[in-house]
Amino acid sequence: MWFCFLLKLTYILHRLRNTGKIKCAKNNIVNKNAFFNSPATADIIMSKRTIISVLAPVLLYALPALGQNLVTNPGFETKNHCPKSRGEISHTPYYDYFYSVTDWVSPLNTSPDYFNRCGIDSAVTIPYLAYDGYHEPHSGDAFAGISMFTGSPNSDTTDYWSEYLETRLSSPLQTGHTYYVSYYVSLAYHAPQSFNIISIDKIGARLTVNMIDTFCKGPMFFLFGPADIETPAGTFITDTANWTLVSGIYHAKGGEQWLTIGSFYMEHINARLLYSPVNNMDRIHCTCYMLVDDVCVTDMENPIVSDTTVYTPQFPVKIGESVAGAQYNWSNGGTSPEMEVQAEGDYERQRWNDCGYYVERFHVQKMPTESCTWLPTAFTPNGDGENDFFGPGNSNCAPLFQNFSLTIKNRWGQVVFQTNSPGDRWNGTFHGVPQEIGVYTYLLKYSLNGTTPAPGVTTTPTATMVKGDVVLIR
Repeated sequence: MWFCFLLKLTYILHRLRNTGKIKCAKNNIVNKNAFFNSPATADIIMSKRTIISVLAPVLLYALPALGQNLVTNPGFETKNHCPKSRGEISHTPYYDYFYSVTDWVSPLNTSPDYFNRCGIDSAVTIPYLAYDGYHEPHSGDAFAGISMFTGSPNSDTTDYWSEYLETRLSSPLQTGHTYYVSYYVSLAYHAPQSFNIISIDKIGARLTVNMIDTFCKGPMFFLFGPADIETPAGTFITDTANWTLVSGIYHAKGGEQWLTIGSFYMEHINARLLYSPVNNMDRIHCTCYMLVDDVCVTDMENPIVSDTTVYTPQFPVKIGESVAGAQYNWSNGGTSPEMEVQAEGDYERQRWNDCGYYVERFHVQKMPTESCTWLPTAFTPNGDGENDFFGPGNSNCAPLFQNFSLTIKNRWGQVVFQTNSPGDRWNGTFHGVPQEIGVYTYLLKYSLNGTTPAPGVTTTPTATMVKGDVVLIR
């Protein structure tokens, strides 16, 4: 007990002096021939001995839902001070001391990194990181960094170690509830003059009832056992310019309140060699260093639900639109942003992004052809979602027209809106400036596509011109 206490105290004092990362050695076995005989873009397999085995619930895949994010500092924005050096996310046995970023610790005797725009040293100042290159956060002004895997082959033994990020959720998970778990990562070419850069698969996260604390349990430098969410085997994240989503679904047993992020591989690492500057066999190092941002754990009990009625004069018609960074699942099993429907009916799309889950219901109805040319006498572009635009029909009417133009002028004869696209309607502005209340004139010209003529017969659609006034009301 006294030895453990003194060891913890020594480590905490060591961290307060802002020293570098702790390097720990242990015996493991590496398949060197597979590594050294592989080209720079080849996949390599590294084997190791299991050190610790942790049982975890079965990983299930489904769709997430919106609820409160249970991660208290998801973007690493809240801090006690700006980072001064690498390795400032340290082990905190009682989860009561945070040197720089709050609510995040290391479960092992290794020290992840904290980066912020306000960093004092160039090694930890966003966006130009001295050892890792240029990286913008996924959002905000901060992110964390961990070595998913670092290995140093040397004769028959190898120095292997990994880093992890651990946090306590704001409340325990409820028995039987389903949770969406996600975070974003970006690969960094960490110290490429000293390391061979690799990417590994099975990057994930684990949820536990108790805090993972291995500091006084021997030389543990990995957490083994199945993860609760993880990237698929054989999938390698190699993007250094953008952020990649790691996500999955977790079915809670109840009481889980600790989230740990990292690599929870079993007997083998599947790795892809990306860059190999170190050629001396006695100095070979491999590292997979990932930046982490925007962590999410949210209950799927309360999604945001929306209802949209889609009117179309003919079928098929496409419904839905793309949302940046979103994933989708339609009622027919499709995963694209849009779905093509052949008939009237109700359709549902599940969409999740930015720690949010949405259930979007589309009610598709057929409308008469004349509705594509009907124009109101007034509209109210005040942003309330009702009568905010002026124009005939909608974009679903486009296939009916062979020619189309809509021109709107103010009382001085100045053109304030013009379009040749059916469904492109006026929002009451001109060059981004809201126009004054009053009467505007419009000229609508169009010709509808007719039925397919008999072979050898040529037909010309009849041109129609409609003039009128519309009142802009605010």
